[in-house]
Amino acid sequence: MSDQTPVLELEMYLIRHGESRGNVGLTGEAAPFDLREDPPLTVKGQLQAELLGQWLAGVDFAAVYASAMRRAVMTAEGLLTHQPTKRPLRLLPLLTEQGVSDDYEGQTVEALQALSLGCRMAEGFEAARRINGTPDQPDPVVLERAQAAIDYLRAHHAGGQKIAVVSHAAFLTYFIFRICGLKGQMPKFDIDLGNTGVTRVKFYRPGTNPFGDTVFAYINNTSHLAKMKAER
Repeated sequence: MSDQTPVLELEMYLIRHGESRGNVGLTGEAAPFDLREDPPLTVKGQLQAELLGQWLAGVDFAAVYASAMRRAVMTAEGLLTHQPTKRPLRLLPLLTEQGVSDDYEGQTVEALQALSLGCRMAEGFEAARRINGTPDQPDPVVLERAQAAIDYLRAHHAGGQKIAVVSHAAFLTYFIFRICGLKGQMPKFDIDLGNTGVTRVKFYRPGTNPFGDTVFAYINNTSHLAKMKAER
């Protein structure tokens, strides 16, 4: 066990988007293609995002990232609205939900700016495809994408910074299992990530924290939604 003082390198808040139209049964060929692939938040989902933003208002994030999908951008905007320091949303294609069709290129950045003013592609992705859903790919390929996202975020933020990462249930499950070291097939159990559920994970300088280099403070915290539950 190390006798060093733990050195926190990065703290990530992994957030699933709020309730979307896809979550409430938007299926079938009758729905337009872009709406099936990329549904926006419902009214309830927008309220969830607002409550999330209020709950995390005291955390001054160094950056907020989201996939370039409407439900993630709208959720991130609910968070950004309450931030003490105003920052633009960074769109990171690596965070796209798993399985989105290669035929869907996503909304333009200009269209997404109507949902989150000033949002822009993350550094190094300015000319990249906005959607990267790795459809029909085996688990190791998706886990590699999750690792690429982790590596990118850790390379761009250090010194104990806090960042928010808004993504999707399936991909965040890969993301969390990759943080835990999984490289092959996904395990035979799942993580129940609720809408706007928050998973907080801390990355320490290797060898400085006696409890491990990676520590989960909590997984799928939805306590900010208690008000909605009480009003049912």
